[in-house]
Amino acid sequence: MGYSHGIIRDQNGVTKDCSKCGLRLPVGMFYTRRDSDGYHSACKSCEQSGANRRARTRRRGISPVEWLKKLQEQNFKCAICKEPFGNKEPHYDHNHKTGQERAILCGMCNCGLGYVRESTGILRAMIDYIEKWNKQNGE
Repeated sequence: MGYSHGIIRDQNGVTKDCSKCGLRLPVGMFYTRRDSDGYHSACKSCEQSGANRRARTRRRGISPVEWLKKLQEQNFKCAICKEPFGNKEPHYDHNHKTGQERAILCGMCNCGLGYVRESTGILRAMIDYIEKWNKQNGE
């Protein structure tokens, strides 16, 4: 895949090629600016300073290139709701007890897991609650 200047609109949504790593990424993976096409030429992972990049690698346990490849494996979509990340920052989900990394999520799904304390019991109770009220309201 060659480097393409500017925004690409196709079946994958709105993307742009990173000038450094060469990956085609959702525009949300680029910092914005007021000139040109509205985005930096290199993706956020490639633009980060060495110290910041090292901190991210330690925190996630993967390199920025591995992070971008993981995003590509998920088609730049949240592993739970399947919505494209678009302009939203993706989050690497992990088990808070074991530290085991799982998948990349959107902020809403990542926060949702935190709000229910990763409890399947709470999630089932929430589903029952929604279904009960939907049924009563004819939805």
